[in-house]
Amino acid sequence: MSKGFNEHETEGRLDLNQVLIKRPHSTYYLRVTGDSMTGVGIFPDDLLVVERTDKAKHGDIVIARVMDDLCVKRYEVHNGEAWLVSENPEYLPFKTSEHGPLTIWGKVRYSIHAQTPEDAEESEEEDEWPDVIAA
Repeated sequence: MSKGFNEHETEGRLDLNQVLIKRPHSTYYLRVTGDSMTGVGIFPDDLLVVERTDKAKHGDIVIARVMDDLCVKRYEVHNGEAWLVSENPEYLPFKTSEHGPLTIWGKVRYSIHAQTPEDAEESEEEDEWPDVIAA
């Protein structure tokens, strides 16, 4: 039976900063609210590792500011127009030009997801990360 990991890889210490953060001075974290990105494994209460940038390319998962709200969406370009697309069929994509100015705040590099409800509850009490809306 496969264990799913190499037991020799479990020895020693692992610094998540070295694994998850390539540019420390331009990395920040956001806590997810909402369910519009569940199709790509981003769930409510997940912690996102975001690299600050104001540029995005087709297919990137971004943090965008639209109408004074921060949201996490997939950035797509169709016929020269920018769209923000949810990864949940209950939410429709929207053309950004119809919702006021769009500002890209960063690209999502990783999402950290608690595997048990108790872990999620503990993290909510302890952290003070800003929320990003995935709805």
